[in-house]
Amino acid sequence: MQDRLTNVLAANAIATALSSHYAAGRNLLREVLLDPAERDFRVDWDETTADGVGGLRASLGRDVGDPAAIELVTELSAKSERFRELWFRHDTKPRTGHLARFCHPAAGPLDLHSYKFTLPGPDALSQVVFHAVPGSRHTDALASPANLAHSK
Repeated sequence: MQDRLTNVLAANAIATALSSHYAAGRNLLREVLLDPAERDFRVDWDETTADGVGGLRASLGRDVGDPAAIELVTELSAKSERFRELWFRHDTKPRTGHLARFCHPAAGPLDLHSYKFTLPGPDALSQVVFHAVPGSRHTDALASPANLAHSK
């Protein structure tokens, strides 16, 4: 679960084994943009960052005066050239589904279908679900957190 600013509110054990950035209390957009290891972990980092920044802009809509949003945008603008480039393009890109490609340090390449479901209500919460094609080695890697920790 995440809020409109991509703050992780809750995650299951497999999500946090996939990446510690999916743990509650983390901000996904901050992690993807500021952690250099994310460029290797996310095979499609350029697309992921473009979609993330566009999604943030779309989720803020007219509520750009939110203090938490201002703080996040200010921080990312100061620390990430990629964020500044994307933010000032003014693209809005609410993405609900795509193929997420990872290069996991233990499991190797993982191609996972990702779906984002926005829940109705004033809090703009979203649930993000990853799944692999049934019967694929990607499915085996996701069968348990231990597989992500020990497979290659």
